[in-house]
Amino acid sequence: MKLELAIDLEMEKFMEEKVKVMILKELVDVFNGEELLRLGKGMEIDLPRWLAEELVARGYAKYSREEDIVKLSKEISKYKFLENKHKDDPYPVQLPKNFYKMVKLIGEKAEELIRRGEFEGNMNDIFSIMNKLMKVKNDVEEIAEIRLLKMMKYVVSSKEVPVELRERCTPEEIHLVNELKYMIDVWYEKVLLTGEER
Repeated sequence: MKLELAIDLEMEKFMEEKVKVMILKELVDVFNGEELLRLGKGMEIDLPRWLAEELVARGYAKYSREEDIVKLSKEISKYKFLENKHKDDPYPVQLPKNFYKMVKLIGEKAEELIRRGEFEGNMNDIFSIMNKLMKVKNDVEEIAEIRLLKMMKYVVSSKEVPVELRERCTPEEIHLVNELKYMIDVWYEKVLLTGEER
């Protein structure tokens, strides 16, 4: 429950981050969570991600830097390669702090477009996107497995989780490490004859 809440809060913070969009149609009195904005056609502006998502979905704006499943797949392949290359290193490789959130957001957008059949192009394009989406899911699971095994080693065997591990974890992973560490410490204290706190 605590982990779920922490991850939900991380996603809310992510949706509050500013992203640059170009306004396609004039808008008056748009509330960005702080103030009313007047947005003119052709204007580039940084908006909270939640508002940008809504405006883009309704055709009022487009992202200045579009992220899609094809670009995401290439990015994830790079991190999968690095995680596998450094599989024997004690710590996971450094991922962008918003890695899992971007994967989830872009993946869900692609799934929604497939569901609604809103891809411009022919059936080959749709199948290509579906294949990229499946590859992204599989690659992210593989990355997560490698990373979780490295994290678990420290969670189980260390009194303190090393700073270097925390620095290389995403916020979601840090919450998981903290929760697992707490649960294992309680288990040791309640079940084993340790004689001291871990």
